[in-house]
Amino acid sequence: MKKLLALVIATVCTTSSALPLAWEPFNYAYSPPTSTNLVGRVNPGGFTWYQAGPTTGGTNVPSIYPGNLSYPGLAPSTGNAIKFGGIDSGGMAARFSMTSGSALATSNTIYVSYIMKVTDITGLSASGVFCAGFNNSASSQTTIPNTVACRLYARAVTGGFNLGTSKSTSQASDFVWDTAVHTVNETNFIVQGYQFVSPGTSDDVCQMWINPDASTFNRNDNVPAPTVSVTTGSDIGVSSFCVFNRNAGEFKEVILDQLTIGTSWAEVTLTNVPIAITTQPKNTRSIVGGRAAF
Repeated sequence: MKKLLALVIATVCTTSSALPLAWEPFNYAYSPPTSTNLVGRVNPGGFTWYQAGPTTGGTNVPSIYPGNLSYPGLAPSTGNAIKFGGIDSGGMAARFSMTSGSALATSNTIYVSYIMKVTDITGLSASGVFCAGFNNSASSQTTIPNTVACRLYARAVTGGFNLGTSKSTSQASDFVWDTAVHTVNETNFIVQGYQFVSPGTSDDVCQMWINPDASTFNRNDNVPAPTVSVTTGSDIGVSSFCVFNRNAGEFKEVILDQLTIGTSWAEVTLTNVPIAITTQPKNTRSIVGGRAAF
């Protein structure tokens, strides 16, 4: 009688020194006019994009954008990207939920990185409006999230716009700005970090890096100083990351790609594409000494 061997394969991926908590290459089909909405998409890691805010109808939602963005030194981009931007005061946000309930992170530091290109600043506020950031909730809701940390702020200035951040408030006095002037159709790499210092206080730290040196990518022994940082504001727990169509004063249109979330600098500045099993292989059996194909 021939003996059968149950074959179990364990694969260890070593394409980079660290693998992120969540990697979102936006490998979603773009099929206008019916299949462009980002809300409802589930990425290869099993994380879902949920509606967060009222439905305004039409194309006024964060949506899939054909093509991708790249940045020197980072892993090559794959798939597509997303676009979003200012429409009115009640637009929809899209929430990338990394947990189904309690906060994903309440200690150490959680980072997010992404490549972005602003393509339209028509109507951009001169005082500053945020368009993305960490959120303390998960899943879907019909009201706009208001507990948002490590906010990505922008303001119109002569020649273009500045980027800045706040920890968790909408008070203009709490915004911290980088004075570099950015222009339309310029590609930028943004890293933000929310550092949990101690529970039950207001001492957590929000940091932002704008176009950090590529020599620091994919390593933890040479983390650069942040471009801007701030501690003013209430502490939060982190459960998701949101992009907003919430305010006519934010970017009219911004393209975002290669969203990565992790607990170290190396995890969110990858120089190699993370390997992921996107479709589970079917079971198979093989005679001892024989071959098996998956």
